[in-house]
Amino acid sequence: MAHSGENELSVIVKAKELCKYDFTVTQKSPKQYMFTFTGKLQNLSISIIENLYRANEMICRLHAEMRIITERGSNISDVP
Repeated sequence: MAHSGENELSVIVKAKELCKYDFTVTQKSPKQYMFTFTGKLQNLSISIIENLYRANEMICRLHAEMRIITERGSNISDVP
């Protein structure tokens, strides 16, 4: 599987590989399971990727906020 980006987290790359595998395997499943177990498995695979992206976004936002707070703190201490 090709990487979406050089800076993409390895856990996201692996989750995408798992999702691709899940879709490949579940497409071959019996029709009687297509809209129950198979659909749920596919939806959960996609949810894993979505949640990883959300978590990464929250961490990036937190780091940016901490950087701003740190910069503000260093500017305040510079004032005599």
